[in-house]
Amino acid sequence: MRFHLLHCPVLALGPGRRVGLWVQGCSIRCEGCMSRETWPPGGGESIATDRLACIIEGFFESGRADGLTVSGGEPFDQPEALMRLLRSLNVAGVRDILVFSGYKMENIALRHPGVSGLVAAIIDGPFELGGETEACWKGSANQAMTLFRPELSEIYGAWAEAKKGALQVLARGREKFIAGIPRQGDADRIRESIARP
Repeated sequence: MRFHLLHCPVLALGPGRRVGLWVQGCSIRCEGCMSRETWPPGGGESIATDRLACIIEGFFESGRADGLTVSGGEPFDQPEALMRLLRSLNVAGVRDILVFSGYKMENIALRHPGVSGLVAAIIDGPFELGGETEACWKGSANQAMTLFRPELSEIYGAWAEAKKGALQVLARGREKFIAGIPRQGDADRIRESIARP
């Protein structure tokens, strides 16, 4: 799998303390995307899915995380690697996995029918510039969340009610990265501020 960033803890992309995995490569390339650096399919780093699963499992075993968020880039642009990773993590007992995708849920379900048994939730739909929303979990109003694990409905329900505002700045060497979903009007200002030395 090619990935752009792996970080723990992430506090602004799902309920609780999470591992954040940003995959590399996106064929959708929405106008106004906050994560344009994840678009080139040859960027980032390559890692074997079993090695990646072991690293992620370690965060859960140490008690540092109680959920995983997979974003990007576009996770379903690497479908074989993504499905292998999800299966490995499920075998290891990781149940709270949230996936952000620019594809619509009906497309995901048709192309990857087994995914609903491997994840807690999917947030689907392309980012649409101009479709502002105050919900903390989506960048534009057209996006929707599908929950597949009813036992997690309470924590996901509480998180889904939260408003925008919580963002997290992550650092990797000199590079800075934003975790969380800002208001559309703030995206360029945030991008410019983190680009300053």
